[in-house]
Amino acid sequence: MSVSKNNSALYREIREKAEEITDRSGPMLDGEALAREIGVSDKRTAAKWAKEHDVPGTKVGRFIRFEARLVAQALVMARGMC
Repeated sequence: MSVSKNNSALYREIREKAEEITDRSGPMLDGEALAREIGVSDKRTAAKWAKEHDVPGTKVGRFIRFEARLVAQALVMARGMC
C-alpha cells in the first residue's frame, strides 16, 4: 500500500512541475528555455543534459524542442523523488 502512496506523490510532483514549466514556457521548450529551466547558461549544455537524462528532442521545423512534461519528469527524478 505504501508503494501506491509513493507513486501518487511522485506523479503529483511531476504533474505540478510540468504545470509550472508549461505556464512559464509553454508545452514545448526550445534550447534556451530548457537551459533556463535547468539552470545552465547555454543551449548546448542544456541539450547535453537532456541526452543524459533521456529527454528526447523533437524536431519542429529546423529547431529541436523538448516536451515540458518529459523535462519535468527528468527534473523530479533527478531530485531523488523515486
